[in-house]
Amino acid sequence: MPRPRERVCLQDGLKLDLNRLARKGFVRNGADIGDRGVKWTHSYWGEIASGTISADMSGPHEGWFRIQLGSLDQRIILLPRARHFGGRQWYFMCPVMNRPVSVLWKPNGATLFCSRQTWGRQVAYQSQFNDATNRAHAGKARIKSRLIADLDWMNGIFHQSRNGCGGRRTVAIRTDTITTKRFWITVS
Repeated sequence: MPRPRERVCLQDGLKLDLNRLARKGFVRNGADIGDRGVKWTHSYWGEIASGTISADMSGPHEGWFRIQLGSLDQRIILLPRARHFGGRQWYFMCPVMNRPVSVLWKPNGATLFCSRQTWGRQVAYQSQFNDATNRAHAGKARIKSRLIADLDWMNGIFHQSRNGCGGRRTVAIRTDTITTKRFWITVS
């Protein structure tokens, strides 16, 4: 049975993921970036919020990240940690808990970005409000969006064939180019 909705849902608020910002080119290791525009969108509601971010990750021991969002003007310390095979991984320093985290959240009604642990039992993830069936459907949709995004199975973009032994299905993505991507789904 799902939990009653007494807590705020984290996914309804804003999320800062330092690794995602780096992948998208908003921040760069070893560089001081100027102001960059950033916005949060929802597939149903459209644009939720927009603002500017800037970051300095050029220092060997510390950096900073600044976000300006409406009346919010927050500066967050960035810390690098050594990796096992060389290089370094950058983390936000949670402004309340003073611990390194990769993701900061600003739930609806909050005044600043903090780690998940700061919000404690005041917040919950969307999956905590779902029953078992809805969690399964949400997981299926998440996997599908990561594997095939907006491709359509029904209009012949995919070709399925069943392999004789082992119960594997080969799913090939047909494209207009010479390359064909394949992945296997084990059917039990």
